[in-house]
Amino acid sequence: MADIKKELMKPRPIFNPEGNDDPAKRGILHGDTTNIFNLNVIKYE
Repeated sequence: MADIKKELMKPRPIFNPEGNDDPAKRGILHGDTTNIFNLNVIKYE
């Protein structure tokens, strides 16, 4: 049973340098970990 939990709960990287920046690919759950919230494109008014 412990082996199953390890497989289900394996950690995901915080930053994926090979990830996709496309907004359609972003997601909190099961999404790409790169640029979930892309702070480089924030525009201040």
